Amino acid sequence: MFTKNIPGLNILLFLRAVVGISFYCEYGWLRHGSRCYKRFVGDTTGYDARSACQQHGAFLASIKDANVQYFLQTNVMSTSDTWIGGTDEGHEGTWVWSHSEDTFTYSNWNSGEPNNAKGDEDCLEIYGQLGYRWNDCPCNGSNNGYICLKGGIHFIYKKIVVGHLTLF
Repeated sequence: MFTKNIPGLNILLFLRAVVGISFYCEYGWLRHGSRCYKRFVGDTTGYDARSACQQHGAFLASIKDANVQYFLQTNVMSTSDTWIGGTDEGHEGTWVWSHSEDTFTYSNWNSGEPNNAKGDEDCLEIYGQLGYRWNDCPCNGSNNGYICLKGGIHFIYKKIVVGHLTLF
């Protein structure tokens, strides 16, 4: 707080520092909260999609709530089937996110899924043409794309803001 005395006029000035954290994503990635998402196109297996995300410093996407699901289906997805990072390779029927081993707290399974058809469906795809519902499928199967996830790049900023100017 500063006070400036001018004969016949007193000015009281408040200054405050504002400190914050801001997140941004690399070019081509879309930000949602503090995370960045990108869909890559091209026929690939679930295993190759997982490796490709790692080459970008990312992981196959996890969808931990309906808000993220909605963001992806309206901003990132296409109508093609797309790999995301769910798996039950470790224990059949126990679905986890491959990068964190966290069990699902949210899911968007298509009717009758997961069904482990033919006994080898351990990876997760989003059915683009069926309302973005989820399906378990073989990891060595092929899909037309995958979605990667990585943390946003953050920086701390500080600026000084003039709060109030009071004349008395």
